[in-house]
Amino acid sequence: MGAEVSSTTLLRPFDLEPNSLAGKKITIMGLGRFGGGSGAARFFAQHGAQVVVTDLAQPQTLTESVQGLADLPNITFHLGAHRDEDFTSADAVVVNPAVPLDSPFLVLANRAGVLLTAEMNILFRLCPAQIVGVTGSNGKSTVTAMIGSVFSAAQKAQQGNFRRVFVGGNIGHSLLAELDRISSGDVVVVELSSFQLEALTAEGISPHVAVWTNFSANHLDHHGTIDAYREAKRNIFRFQLPQDVLVYNADDVGLEFLRSDAAVCSRRVIFSLQDSSADAHTADGCLALRYPPGNRVEKLLDLKDMPVPGRHNIANALAAACVGAQFNLSGAAITEGLRTFRPLPHRLELVATVAGVSYYDDSVATTPESALVGLNSFDCPPIIILGGKDKGAEFDILLRACIDKCYGVICLGQIRDKLLQQLLNLRGRKRRPHIIGVDSLEQAVAAAASLAKRGQAVLLSPACSSYDMFTNFTDRGQRFAEIVRALPSAK
Repeated sequence: MGAEVSSTTLLRPFDLEPNSLAGKKITIMGLGRFGGGSGAARFFAQHGAQVVVTDLAQPQTLTESVQGLADLPNITFHLGAHRDEDFTSADAVVVNPAVPLDSPFLVLANRAGVLLTAEMNILFRLCPAQIVGVTGSNGKSTVTAMIGSVFSAAQKAQQGNFRRVFVGGNIGHSLLAELDRISSGDVVVVELSSFQLEALTAEGISPHVAVWTNFSANHLDHHGTIDAYREAKRNIFRFQLPQDVLVYNADDVGLEFLRSDAAVCSRRVIFSLQDSSADAHTADGCLALRYPPGNRVEKLLDLKDMPVPGRHNIANALAAACVGAQFNLSGAAITEGLRTFRPLPHRLELVATVAGVSYYDDSVATTPESALVGLNSFDCPPIIILGGKDKGAEFDILLRACIDKCYGVICLGQIRDKLLQQLLNLRGRKRRPHIIGVDSLEQAVAAAASLAKRGQAVLLSPACSSYDMFTNFTDRGQRFAEIVRALPSAK
C-alpha cells in the first residue's frame, strides 16, 4: 500500500443520479472541525439517502459541525473511531480531502467494490453551470473572493450574460448542498486545494476557466515531493478543452513551465505586474485589462483606490479582472467589484492597536512564501510570530528576510526549535533581531507586547499549518485576536 495508492487507483467517477439516491447507504469519511464534510452529508440526506458520518475526532471537538446537521434525521454519527462496516456495506464513501488515500478503511471499501469519491468530484460531475476554479500555493482564497465580488457587482448592475454567482470550495463554503439551486445560466467560482485537485483526476474534469496564482513548495507532508504536488495542481487545466481558458501569473517563476507545457490545450491568458503586453497589467497608475479577442485595453481601478494593500493584492486583482474579461463583464463592473472588495478574515487583518502597537492577524499564511508576503507589507521592522506544524517546507528565504527586516522573531509550535536554531545561526554575532522561543500563543503575544515600541507592528504570520496546537488557521487567528484584545488598553 502506501505511496502507490492514489486517487487514480481508488477514487472512481461519481455515477449516482441525484434522483436515485433515496435509500442508498452513504458514508461521509471526515466531518472535520471546519465542517468539511457537512455539505456532502446535507446533499445526500436531502436526497433521501441514509447517511453515516464518521470521523476519528472525539464528539466534543466536533460539536459545532454536528449541530449544523441536527435538522436532518437521516444522518447517523460515528465519532471517535471508524467502523469497518461503514465502509464495506455502503453504496458510496465520500472522502474528505484531508484523508490519506492509503487509509486501510478506503482499501477495505475498494476491495468490497464500494464507490469512492470526493465532495468536489460530485460537484464537478453534477454542476450544470460554468465553473471558474482557482488554485495556487498562496492567494487563492483572496482571488476567489475577488472574482465573486466582481460577478456580484456585475449582477447588481444587470451586466453580463449570467444569472447568479455562487462562491465556495476550499474557501470554506460547500456548494454541494446548494446544487439543486444552481442552473446552467449561473457561474460557480470555487477555490481548489491540491488535495481536491488530486482527487479530481478520477472525474477527468477541469474548470471552464482555470486560474493559477503562483506555485511554490507546500503540503509536502501529504504529497511527498514537489513534483507530486505540481502534478496534483496541474489538474486545474489537465482536462480542459480548447474553448476553455487558463489564467496564470506570468511573473511567477514556479509557473514558467506553463508557457510551453504541452498538456495545455486551452487558451492561455496571463497577468503581470512587469509585462505591459500581458492581458492584465498596470499602466499609468491603474489596473489595465485587454479584452478578447483583439487588443482593446481598458483602464480599471486606480491603484491608490485598491481596498487591500500590497503588490500581491494588485496581482490578485489582475487575476480577477482577467476572469471578468472572459465573461465580457464591463470595465465599470470589474472596477466596482474590485473597489468594493473587502479582505477576508485572517489575511493581514488589523485586530487592534494597543499602546500605539498594531497587531495583525495573518493566520492564513501557512507557508514560508505567504508569510514573506505579509512581512514585506511593512515598512517599519515588525515583530513576527512564526511556527506551527512542520509541513516539510523550506524556510531559508523567509528566515533570512526575518533577520534583515524584523525587530523581533518569536517562534512556537512543533517546528519551534528547528526555526530557533536556523535563526540563531543566521543572526550570528548581531544583536538584532530579538529571537525568542515560547510554548504558547499567549506567551508569544506577551513577549511581542513587551518588545514592541509605539509605531511598530506585531504580525502573526506563522508560515506553518495550525494543526499542532489549533483546530485550523481560523481557530488560531481567532485565539490571537482574543489574546490581543485582552491586553491592557486594547482598543
